[in-house]
Amino acid sequence: MKKIFLTFLVLLTGLCGFTLEIPKDFNIYDYVDKPYVGMQYNEAIHSKLPLLLIFAKPSNIVVLAKLFPIIEMVYDEFQGQYNYCAINVKIDENEELVNFYSPKKFPALYLIDTQNKTYTLIEKKYYNKRDIREILTRFKNGTLFD
Repeated sequence: MKKIFLTFLVLLTGLCGFTLEIPKDFNIYDYVDKPYVGMQYNEAIHSKLPLLLIFAKPSNIVVLAKLFPIIEMVYDEFQGQYNYCAINVKIDENEELVNFYSPKKFPALYLIDTQNKTYTLIEKKYYNKRDIREILTRFKNGTLFD
């Protein structure tokens, strides 16, 4: 069963890889050994664009597969307005980053304001296209916290 999910995610990742700056040769089996997918965190955090940051374990494959349509929607509708990075929490070099954000559950999705160096955890109940679209739109309009 796990191999079926892995195969599905590999195919899904391949489809999304062209639009999300995920390497074209990305393989979910490789993710177990890779520190991140998408834009490198250090590059993204120093960019002027806000950052969608996901912390995940390779064992979160099913949940991550559910997030890919949301990420694809973000790319299609907010292209050039947000950066994206998924952090593998099982890689030792990410330990300091994981400790800094201290996610309680995985996967964890954060919206980071790179200009003001603040971040907001997006609760799991909002992991759908409609709510993420509204959050990102309101953030870009400066009305997220009104």
